[in-house]
Formats: sequence, structure tokens, C-alpha cells
Amino acid sequence: MHGTNMKREREVCWRLRSLLQEEELRASADPKYAHFNDDLHVEITAFAPPAEAHARIAYALVEVRKFLVPVCFPHHLCCAAPYCLTQ
Repeated sequence: MHGTNMKREREVCWRLRSLLQEEELRASADPKYAHFNDDLHVEITAFAPPAEAHARIAYALVEVRKFLVPVCFPHHLCCAAPYCLTQ
């Protein structure tokens, strides 16, 4: 279990570094990164009987949420307040 937690923590830190780098690029005037200022839209659809479609969409939302809502380990030094849900 400890190895899994460390792997997850490493992944979160990588995502956090990516977010911080994205913020720096967003603040730059470089037109190559102008799309970082646009809204992100995700469409999830399912074609199935209602109960099955609901289950598929619920599963998809859980999977997508992992990439949209960062998780933070409060004891870790790489956690920055704007991205940390535990502070």
C-alpha cells in the first residue's frame, strides 16, 4: 500500500508542476499559448438503456474528475495553496 501512495503522490506532484508551468505560459504574451486562456469543454455521452447510460456516464465523470480536480498531500512540499484542496 505504501508504494501505491508514493506512486500517486509522485503523479500528483507531476500534475502540480504541470499546472504551475501552464500558469507561467498562460501569463506569457506568446500567442502559441493563448489557448490556455480559453475555457475547457468536455462532452460525455452514452447511448444505452437509461440505467446503463447513467452508470457509464457516472464512471466517465469519475475518470475525468481525476484530471480536473487535483488531489494534494498536505505533508508534501510541492503543494501550492491555489491547487491544494486540503488547505
